[in-house]
Amino acid sequence: METDRKKKILDLLQHDPNSSFLLFALAKEHEADHETAEAINTYEKLIFSDPSYTGAYYHLGKQYELRLEIKDAIEVYEKGIAICLQQKSMHDANELRGALELLKMEDPDRV
Repeated sequence: METDRKKKILDLLQHDPNSSFLLFALAKEHEADHETAEAINTYEKLIFSDPSYTGAYYHLGKQYELRLEIKDAIEVYEKGIAICLQQKSMHDANELRGALELLKMEDPDRV
């Protein structure tokens, strides 16, 4: 479903296809529309083009969790923690650690 906001973001991306801010906004729109595959693809594109965009790792991991792709979620959280530590983004690193620990507690057999 294409909302007005999503359409505006897509139009802006035509002029700046690697804009981290716009890619993140588009991924969040996909999340809001329950378009998990599209959200994952957009977050992955964002991380590929801008690996230092630390906020994307948490949201990508959560999308993998929704699809019960636990190993992928763990991998994203761990990669995100490493990037956050390099960037000295301790708040984001702690958020990712919390998500990782919660995931491991909720589903220890799949980890």
